Amino acid sequence: MFRICTVTFDHTVNYGSCLQSYALMRAVFGLKINEEDGICYDVVPVRKLKGYPIHSKNYLIRTLKESIVQSVGYHFRKFAEKYMHFAKCSSVYTLKELNSQYDCFICGSDVIWNPDHNHNNDAYFLTFAEKYSFAYAASFGKTELSQAYLNTLQNRLSHLRQISVREADAVRIIEENTNLTAVHTLDPTLLLTSDKWNEIAEDPKIEDDYIFVYLTHLFPAVERFIAKLHQQTGLKVIYAPYGPKLSLKFKTYPPSPEKWIGLIRGAKYVVTNSFHGTAFCALYHKIFFTLVQGEFGKGIYVRMYDFLKELGLEERIYNDVPESIDLAAPFYNGVDDKLESRRKESLEFLRENLEQAYKEKMERESD
Repeated sequence: MFRICTVTFDHTVNYGSCLQSYALMRAVFGLKINEEDGICYDVVPVRKLKGYPIHSKNYLIRTLKESIVQSVGYHFRKFAEKYMHFAKCSSVYTLKELNSQYDCFICGSDVIWNPDHNHNNDAYFLTFAEKYSFAYAASFGKTELSQAYLNTLQNRLSHLRQISVREADAVRIIEENTNLTAVHTLDPTLLLTSDKWNEIAEDPKIEDDYIFVYLTHLFPAVERFIAKLHQQTGLKVIYAPYGPKLSLKFKTYPPSPEKWIGLIRGAKYVVTNSFHGTAFCALYHKIFFTLVQGEFGKGIYVRMYDFLKELGLEERIYNDVPESIDLAAPFYNGVDDKLESRRKESLEFLRENLEQAYKEKMERESD
């Protein structure tokens, strides 16, 4: 048995987080590295471990937040229970014990290297790993980081055998602030084709055309854009809220990840400010609008801009509401070919690292 362990954002009420985690697992199994004895693939439940930093020190506020998250997170828990397996570990202080259980460690995708989200926890850099370890499509999720944080990267990343990141800008950050190199690979969700996602997508069973809206946060331009698109098309608007705050705002609970995919697939138009919302629109060739604040290629929006520019779809990014929204379908000619080329490169990076990890496992066992 070839035992693989991944550290990524887990147990979150977030479509991108759970779907990229699922996709990396599917991609790893699809490579069939050890067909004879099989693969064990587990995710470290870092956010559930004792000693993991909490968002609030106030017990009452923390309890209230957790109760709300529990209520809106039902479908995400069910998705994890159905598809994912988690490593048996109780504390962030005992992560080193995983070295006796696994042959390979991956720090997975998402913005796991963003200091605003990782609570400065070294687990997301696999500093505890003593076996073969590498990064796949990890992201800083922003273009500007404090000098203090940049100064930690050399020590945090130097033990990784190879590093791949999700944005081209992250390659620059690593190479300008360390003596290490990194390669640019696809987000795990893009390693699977739309046909593969159709295997788990759930039909929302909506007969009429609709506008699907998936937002990670609100700002005035995006609200005005939705109102304008609704006025211009006359179509009903269906929301999939992210987190408790937007659930209260839109008076609806988040659909399951499977139904979320189906809602994108079936929509006439999609409005989003999410990287993963944008990624699935490209996979399904949707008429979509990605809303950003400020400059297109800056801050947290670098991930959307990098991705769409690479596909030649950067005209889908808006930071204001036009007088008349162009409802024509994007020019998708060549997009699938570009994605397939990048998919092959990214899967080859995964294969190369997993095969080396498996080779070293076999060498250890033969000694």
